Amino acid sequence: MGPLLNTVTFVAMGAIVADTGRYNGRMVRAFILAGMLFPTTSFGQTSPDILLFARARTKMQDHLRNQPNYICLETLERSQRDPLKKSSSLLDVLRFEVAFVDRKELYAWPGSNRFEDTELIDMVPAGGTIGTGAFATHAYNLFLTNGPRTLAGEWTELEGRRAARYPYEVAEMISGYRLRVSRGDWAVVGYYGSVWVDAEREEVMRIEIVADQIPLRLGLKETRTAIYYGDVKIGDQSYRLPTRSIESTLTFNEHQSRNEGRFLACRQFVGESKLSFGDPPPDETPTPQVSSDVSLPPGLTVQVQLLAPIDSEKSKTGDAIAAVLAAAIKQKNQVLFEKGSRVEGRLIRMQKLGTIIQAEIQFSFITSGNRRAAFTATPQVESPPNAPASWAPSQTGRPQFSAGDRMGSVRISIEGSRLTLLKGSRSVWITSSSGPAPKGS
Repeated sequence: MGPLLNTVTFVAMGAIVADTGRYNGRMVRAFILAGMLFPTTSFGQTSPDILLFARARTKMQDHLRNQPNYICLETLERSQRDPLKKSSSLLDVLRFEVAFVDRKELYAWPGSNRFEDTELIDMVPAGGTIGTGAFATHAYNLFLTNGPRTLAGEWTELEGRRAARYPYEVAEMISGYRLRVSRGDWAVVGYYGSVWVDAEREEVMRIEIVADQIPLRLGLKETRTAIYYGDVKIGDQSYRLPTRSIESTLTFNEHQSRNEGRFLACRQFVGESKLSFGDPPPDETPTPQVSSDVSLPPGLTVQVQLLAPIDSEKSKTGDAIAAVLAAAIKQKNQVLFEKGSRVEGRLIRMQKLGTIIQAEIQFSFITSGNRRAAFTATPQVESPPNAPASWAPSQTGRPQFSAGDRMGSVRISIEGSRLTLLKGSRSVWITSSSGPAPKGS
């Protein structure tokens, strides 16, 4: 069985300039394999038996082969540290669904039920790093292929438990590990790392993946991923699945990025059925079954009103936006969509960029009964004096508005420590004659 392709993508980190020196990945690997970069605890002179690793590997293979297609909700915190600063700063928090279906990782916004064969980089906002593979692909490549070469282990501790750490390495020629920078150049690289095994339970506790000998043209000095495993129930069965991951990158100009993800609410993935996590709120109205699509002609005014506030301290990238039409959409004397029709939207960006907080909202569809129209409209960010009221001021000042890069999106920026759009805030849009319908939220 060949390796699956796992990708770590690095986006919008500014100009990346390679150092004139060459990164000696094999020298660092030699130190790690010697145990010089990992704190260890001695449990005697005897090294852990390689048979312990073999038994843990067999158990992990059984989990991977028998687990159903499944889906989890991932919460990902992205942080960055500038070379001139000592501490890291939180960039944003993302929420999205990740599924492992037919040995492929798929991504979607929470509750959207629209898993597509799309790069994660095309979903999340630019400004940070993003990686794939931690959900399942790395484990498949380590335990279900013949690529990794495992070396002698050593005793250590992990999370208060006695553990054996087994180093491994994978040559570039048989690697499926791909690095890409800013939606551009990419390269398949070799990698190395370690597997931690619970000495008592003979189960994998953690794996680490470190990219080896990255081409200088990518400007990356190091990428490192740590994946922690636990027993997770899917239906009536328990499987060894990732519970959290930590990804870090370092460029030649010492720019550091760190992502910490947690996987929650895992369940079996069943076709195209509606996926939800927990019971819906009591006041939530089920989405009506849509049986017909209609098109909105260009030049019509659309007023959208928020049903719940948006707050930078609570709202996260990926959250659904509750909104309705604040006025009917009319063409001449015909009502196309009545006041109160549901407007589907999503927060596709909530980031702290220095002293600026920036949010971006994208509306995708207007629905009423069994009718739906794609939200192909642009925001009227500079309204004439007699235009309908626009966004209500926030509690921390008046935000600045601009059209987003995607159809149906608007970008909101404010200088300060908090951005709040109040419940009842309205935005004014003008339908467009061109552009593809936005992807569903």
